[in-house]
Parts: sequence; structure tokens; C-alpha cells
Amino acid sequence: MAGSQSRTLRRGYVALNLGSLIILEGLYYGWVAGGVHNPVAVGLIVVCMITLVLSFLHVIWGTGLWRLTHTGVENLDERQVMVTREALRHSYGIFVPFTLLVIFAAAVASDFDFHIFDVVLPAGLLYLAHILPAIILAWKEKVV
Repeated sequence: MAGSQSRTLRRGYVALNLGSLIILEGLYYGWVAGGVHNPVAVGLIVVCMITLVLSFLHVIWGTGLWRLTHTGVENLDERQVMVTREALRHSYGIFVPFTLLVIFAAAVASDFDFHIFDVVLPAGLLYLAHILPAIILAWKEKVV
């Protein structure tokens, strides 16, 4: 993805990526972890996984934002350091309260014999922690 693409298109891919992650988690915990194993659930999960991967490749990997947000400070110029620092500040400001709410919800849900801490939720949170700075840059910057 080149800088010539519009911010609106990048935002669309960001929304698609986050939406597929949320829908994937919801489908897993709503149907699969709840004991419903039908072809519709499996098909929707596969579609969400494909959408998640393709939108990641297009908006995060293809733009170089992944490399930018995962490069050491010593390898960045002054502007890149400031931009990534700001994106990290915003992303942790979003991620920490969100994760605390998820942990609280898991504790409440376990009182009703609904356990949501298996491999899928932590994997989703780990993915979110890694892409959130890049997503913030893709959302805010005029040219990537």
C-alpha cells in the first residue's frame, strides 16, 4: 500500500481487521466454546480468519507499519521516534483498560460457569497488543 492511497481506505482496512478479530472471538466463544459445532460456525470462523490475515497483510504489513512499530529506537530517525512513541502511548492507553475489562468480565463469567480464558482470548489480546500501534498510525497519519 503506497502513501497515495487515501486515509479513508486505510481506515476501512483497519475497521475490517479489528471487526474480524472481534467477530472471530465472538463466534468462538458464542458457538464453538459453547458446544455448538456446526458448519456455519466453522465457515464463519474461516472467513473471519482469512479476512483478518488479508487485512493485516494489506494495511499493516504492506505499508511497513509493522516494521516501523517493531524497530528499535536506535534505528529510527527523530520524526519516526516521535510518531511511534505517540502511537505507543495511545495504544497502551487503550489496551490496558480494555484488557482489565476483559479480565473482569472473565472473572464475572466464571461465576456463571462460562470460562473464557483458553488459548483463543490471550492469542487475540497478544495480536491486538502488537497491531494497535500500527493501527493508530494507519488511522491518524495522512500519508503512510
